Amino acid sequence: LNKLSGLSGIGVNHIANDEPQKILIIGYRDGTIDFLEDGTITNLETLKTTTSITGSRSINHIAVAGKMAYASTDFGVVAIDIEKKEIRETWRDLGVAGQTIRVYQSAILKDSIFLATEKGIWCGSLTTNLLDFNNWKKFDKGEFSSGVKTITVFNNNIYTAVDGSGIFRKQNNSWIKESFLQNLTYTNLKGTDSKLFLCSTSTLWQVDAQNQLTEIKGAELTHHNDVLEKGENLFIGDDTKGILLRSSANSMVSFITSGPQ
Repeated sequence: LNKLSGLSGIGVNHIANDEPQKILIIGYRDGTIDFLEDGTITNLETLKTTTSITGSRSINHIAVAGKMAYASTDFGVVAIDIEKKEIRETWRDLGVAGQTIRVYQSAILKDSIFLATEKGIWCGSLTTNLLDFNNWKKFDKGEFSSGVKTITVFNNNIYTAVDGSGIFRKQNNSWIKESFLQNLTYTNLKGTDSKLFLCSTSTLWQVDAQNQLTEIKGAELTHHNDVLEKGENLFIGDDTKGILLRSSANSMVSFITSGPQ
């Protein structure tokens, strides 16, 4: 898939899959969003072309929940109706005084959405008016004050990571630092049904529901930043090796295409 076959944006930043509706959602650095459905690509260029947004329009992350997708951007969060392929709301100017803040990722648990931002973690109820920055609960003190770049759901809990500090799990209205894998630089946290994957600049780990740690090793691993678990196979996104496949036999195979890296 490329611009000749219908892709419209510049610089793919993140892709997300709406599995029930079989729609792939593609976010770009220029604010464009593409929907791939049954071989047909539909472009949404509202964020790219609007004059109401100044500065970067980068789509940093897309989270899918039900029939909605939530795009984390450099100016806030965009709530998108996947079926209609249109923007429902844009949550902007979410800072403590209503200023613009960069949002790196989001995670949805039950009726709440959690944002990893350059100022800390923001939490809001999807049943309230999130256009109003006053309706967001802000965790921006202590170790969160320097910003948080990754957040995920695992084992019915919200997890986040702070570079140079550690992994945190939300418990009631506070955050508990886990005893494992502290003081690393984290590139991504990824929760699945059975495991929590932790990508750092030097190592890749998986954690099960009993907090048992397993390091995922392989000579091909250099700078891993995403993980997808399908059955007994593990697909690993790596900045230099492309897509790595670890089979059930623990062999590691690298797929590097001749296309753009």
